[in-house]
Amino acid sequence: MLDVPSALDLTDLDIESLWTQCRETVEGPVVSHLPRTLWQMAMPKMLLSFLAGGIAGAGAKSAIAPFDRMKILFQSSNMHYSTANAVKLVRDIIKNEGPLALFKGNLATVFR
Repeated sequence: MLDVPSALDLTDLDIESLWTQCRETVEGPVVSHLPRTLWQMAMPKMLLSFLAGGIAGAGAKSAIAPFDRMKILFQSSNMHYSTANAVKLVRDIIKNEGPLALFKGNLATVFR
């Protein structure tokens, strides 16, 4: 059985009043882990979901960044798309500018 201080009245099980009573007990809070509002209860889960979604989105955009760069280069040039032209384009980019050049413009895409 849980040892409840005598100063704590459990007849009213409203979260707000229970929180206030727990904070006012002399022996210390019994259920100080109870949040005051539903918003405070959901906030850590919402923040975690927000961060997880952001990281997943950034990873997905970064994974397709080389393909997006090739698409933009094909659109802005006179070259027609073919598998041979795509391979040649990737080889030329890596040879002339280095492998990180395939990710040019990715930071702007991730922030968007």
